[in-house]
Amino acid sequence: MRREKFHTVDEVVMRTSGPLINLLHIRNLITRLTPDRSCDIQLSATIQRPRAPRYTLTFDLKKEDAGTDEGRSLLDTAWKMKGAETCDSTLTLKWPEAGTEPENAAKILRSLSEGATEPLVASLEAKVSRRP
Repeated sequence: MRREKFHTVDEVVMRTSGPLINLLHIRNLITRLTPDRSCDIQLSATIQRPRAPRYTLTFDLKKEDAGTDEGRSLLDTAWKMKGAETCDSTLTLKWPEAGTEPENAAKILRSLSEGATEPLVASLEAKVSRRP
């Protein structure tokens, strides 16, 4: 959608499926956005290894949880899991008060691929609005 058609982004939902390294970039983004009071964050992820030794780690994490010792530990452990073959994640960013400018949302999303060795492939949904 062309940016001149809307003024604010109220919510962005990004879904990824692929290498575990994507989770590291998401973790770094959550760390950067935690002080931003206007942005609510939620991350849901499932990490799997379907062959021996088998494991599945599924978690939901909100911005408030990411700042706790348990939340930081979970994010650190999740992206370091050896042998993981799939990582499916859904990252939701919401700006409930007044939204954010499209350029700011785009900048945040582009920052996920900074320093990445592999391209970030994701599906993206956005709820947008116009100012009266």
